Amino acid sequence: MSLSRVCVYCASSEESDPEYRRCAFRLGEILAEAGVGIVYGGGGLGSMGALAEGALGRGGHVLGIVPRFMWELEWSHTGLSELRLVEDMRERKHAMLTSADAVVALPGGCGTLEELLEAMTLKRLGLYLGPIVIVNVRGFFDPLVALLERAVAERFMDPRHARMWTVVDRADDVLPAIAAAPTWSTAARDFAVAKGAARAPAEPQAAVAPPAQPQPAVAPPAGRGRILVIDDEEMIIHAMQAALQREHEVATAMKAREALARFAAGERFDVIFCDMMMPDMSGIEFHAELQGRVPEQADKVVFMTGGAFTQRAREFLATVPNLHLEKPFDLRQLLALVRGRLRPQPV
Repeated sequence: MSLSRVCVYCASSEESDPEYRRCAFRLGEILAEAGVGIVYGGGGLGSMGALAEGALGRGGHVLGIVPRFMWELEWSHTGLSELRLVEDMRERKHAMLTSADAVVALPGGCGTLEELLEAMTLKRLGLYLGPIVIVNVRGFFDPLVALLERAVAERFMDPRHARMWTVVDRADDVLPAIAAAPTWSTAARDFAVAKGAARAPAEPQAAVAPPAQPQPAVAPPAGRGRILVIDDEEMIIHAMQAALQREHEVATAMKAREALARFAAGERFDVIFCDMMMPDMSGIEFHAELQGRVPEQADKVVFMTGGAFTQRAREFLATVPNLHLEKPFDLRQLLALVRGRLRPQPV
């Protein structure tokens, strides 16, 4: 697999055993020497700081992603190759995971464990597909690995889910483990839920006819359409592709300007989903650009919003005639919206 950047989950504690920080420092050196970039939580202390120092000392590229409140408290490393500020912890986790080709977890506290388990959950659902390597320094992860194996044994997880992660003991074993990691694909959704054998049928009971229930009206199927999804979060893109691509042709763009280039090349779409906060321009700016270039396409935009957004954005959404979806949205709602947009309107 192509490996350009690794996401590393690790701790900021300075009071843990020094062996943890030595491992983090060594991992930073190894990744830098291999020409592999690092994205991590941006901290300057503990294993976080050691990881960054190890990589920077060998000329590596280190991207730190830090929530604004941590930056204001001066918790971030001051010498990184790149520092990106985000609004909250949720956005930080998504930005870290979607910026990397693989995940490495070093020992840490509840924040590190949460990040690791979320990556596993998303991989189980086919929303993250890269390797996950656990570096088991001093046997730190033994209880967690035993718990995961117990979850498989008790059939809360499918046996194939045990292939989602690899456990190594040393930083030197990380890159070989990534290279040898089993291929994972969206087909994992087929066994995301562990299903047991069929239950024996219950004893037959006297049949009692249930009262008739009114049936909801079923709308006629819409035609196949061209959908464009513009979002910088790969997990959102994967989820929307999975929901829509059976019925529609789905194109994607991770930047607003990439989408504008498609319009400049003559492409047209029936529905355009656009994240309200893209890295290269806001949804307001994107809509204005589209209105100026291909105004008939501006009417096809459905904005996606996640969490808090500015008063200006709120006022803008109130003025445009387009619907907007609040993340995380129900995929059934998404399908219904697309079908409604594609169904011919009565004249």
